Amino acid sequence: MIPKRCRSQADDAPSFAIRNSSPGHHVRSSSQIFNFRYKSADHFFAVFKTYYGPTNRAFAALDADGQVALKTDIFELLDRMNRGGRGTLIVPSEYLEAVITKR
Repeated sequence: MIPKRCRSQADDAPSFAIRNSSPGHHVRSSSQIFNFRYKSADHFFAVFKTYYGPTNRAFAALDADGQVALKTDIFELLDRMNRGGRGTLIVPSEYLEAVITKR
């Protein structure tokens, strides 16, 4: 999580947009963490490149050099963010959970 002193006002935009899109309703939002769990960085890469649309399309749009550069960037990110140690991959990812209750 980004320390409050380093956060931009834009960081609050998603929860603000959710509250404003649901006038008259109770809106509760909170930051959550999802841990991506894969056997390895290679396993993560194979799954995302094959099945996850944005990653799949990005690779399809790049030439060979661009694909190598993107793959290198992805593996560097996974290595930096891995909390699982050697032999497994656990990468935390923050998301906004919103619950809207009709009044």
